[in-house]
Amino acid sequence: MDNTPGWVERVMSDPESRQAYEREKLILSATEGIWEIMEARGIKKAEIARRLGKTRANIGQMLSGSRNMTLSSLADLAYACESRVSLHFRPVSSVAQSITDTPPGVPSLAALPHAA
Repeated sequence: MDNTPGWVERVMSDPESRQAYEREKLILSATEGIWEIMEARGIKKAEIARRLGKTRANIGQMLSGSRNMTLSSLADLAYACESRVSLHFRPVSSVAQSITDTPPGVPSLAALPHAA
């Protein structure tokens, strides 16, 4: 039996959980976006590191989410990929829209494993 709708409602009804979800969704969207640009342009982490004067490990940490990515570092990564970041602000959506309104390649909340 799939308990996803009930689980999603419980998580998304808690303001702190919802805020954490929105934060992680943005981080995942940003890192996935950089990975997609790198792949499309055939740019390796080593090349990004060279262009930014950073180590390959540092770039890997930023792209894995194990290191906090600031707006400055996101802009630098995008620039090293010959791109720019564009932000769009919109109201926090309903629970149903939030779990389905995800960029391509980013899993929705409903697709994540959960406890029954």
